[in-house]
Amino acid sequence: MNLKNKNVYVIGGLGRIGLEVVRGLLDYSANVILIDRQSPTSLIPSLKNNSNLSIFQIDSDEVEDAESVLLETINNIGCPDIFINCSYPRTKDWASNSFLDISLDSMRKNIDIHLNSYIWTAKLAADAMKENNKTGSIILTSSIYGLKAQDQNLYKGTNLSENLTYGIIKAGIIQGSRQMASYYGQFNIRVNTICPGGVQDQNLQKNNFMERYSIKTPLGRMASPKDLVGAYLFLSSDLSSYITGETLMVDGGFSIT
Repeated sequence: MNLKNKNVYVIGGLGRIGLEVVRGLLDYSANVILIDRQSPTSLIPSLKNNSNLSIFQIDSDEVEDAESVLLETINNIGCPDIFINCSYPRTKDWASNSFLDISLDSMRKNIDIHLNSYIWTAKLAADAMKENNKTGSIILTSSIYGLKAQDQNLYKGTNLSENLTYGIIKAGIIQGSRQMASYYGQFNIRVNTICPGGVQDQNLQKNNFMERYSIKTPLGRMASPKDLVGAYLFLSSDLSSYITGETLMVDGGFSIT
């Protein structure tokens, strides 16, 4: 697996999953272009001072802002060889997207800033690869809940709830990836989706959600962000050169139960 001199764009590279992916890519000598809405001050010095890392900030979660920053970065840095999106844009009222509390405005807004931004920026990256005759790889992040309905029993007696919009968004990302793979394959551009299972979170440890989730998982635990890195590295590299349009489950077996 060789990523040296590869330009890897990572949208959401300061998130819990994204930061581990960035670390993994840098370990394999990739040139990482990190794009995130968060401030890069959260980066540890060893990463911030890495000469293979460039950081760009998006002002808001609006699709137009993501488009503008991505196109400007491609113009300044160069075309991506690999494009990864593991961002998690959402509105402030995201927790109210349950069946009981959701509003039409919130559902529309979240679909726009999450699903639409994912597919649109992936298309922009693919078009840049096509124009530059790149044999590229695009990796989008969905979820087990893009293929599997949420188990309502997991939420009983907790301060958490199901989320109507989340499954719609994540299912859309999977189908969007497949459609892109079908079209861009003629240009030697691969498009795949990674579906993580539940990732450990301090907030989940405050109630019995994590215990219930772990019991339903054959490996008996929730994922750590580091558990996901290998999948992104594999789909970034030539080890996966004949894989496109696939949905890779990285969930400890949760989706088979």
